[in-house]
Amino acid sequence: MIIGSGQIAKAFLHVDTEDVLIFASGVANSKCKDKKEFIREKKLLQKNLELSNNKKFIYFSSCVLSAKDYPLNEYYLHKKNMESIIRTKSDNYYIIRLPQLIGNIFKEHNTLFNFLYHKIVNGESFFIYNNGFRYVIEVNDVRLLVTQFIYKMPPRQIIDFANPYRYTILEIVNAFEKVLNKKAHYKVIDKHDSYYLNLEAMKEFIRNFSIKIDFSEKYLEEKLEKKLI
Repeated sequence: MIIGSGQIAKAFLHVDTEDVLIFASGVANSKCKDKKEFIREKKLLQKNLELSNNKKFIYFSSCVLSAKDYPLNEYYLHKKNMESIIRTKSDNYYIIRLPQLIGNIFKEHNTLFNFLYHKIVNGESFFIYNNGFRYVIEVNDVRLLVTQFIYKMPPRQIIDFANPYRYTILEIVNAFEKVLNKKAHYKVIDKHDSYYLNLEAMKEFIRNFSIKIDFSEKYLEEKLEKKLI
């Protein structure tokens, strides 16, 4: 059972099973301040937890909640609250914390990759932080890791899934420029925006079960090439 119609929900359509409830209908924009959106997700989450009949309950959260000392805005505090509700109401949950998602880049969407793609192809100027870093993961790799994890590992788990290499915002822009063969027009702002993740649990899982996934420093460029060329 899949709740939602966005990029993550669509990625799981062909692995939809009766014993799993994939909740992929959460607030997607990390800059959201609309309390109505938070309330909508909370009500939908509570409803599906009640109806889940102890199915494997999969919820997608944010890696930011695993970072130390990173300031939590309203969106991240909301995600933290949703996780708390799940831990209280379910004995069969898997909370998957994700970083920046590489999905359908062509779509107008409130993600870093969609924003950069449209700015660059349209020749529009934008700002980047000189001390900004991001972890990334491609949506099909999310599906690969999740579908393996929920059947090989016991429930009541919270885990971060991300390519271990931490990219600067400039590296991400440069990867777009290289793949698109188009110069980006940007100005650099002096601002720190970064965090570190401990991904040892994910790495151990990948090693123990010989999961074939191409995480590396070249991961970002390789994924962009597959999507854009």
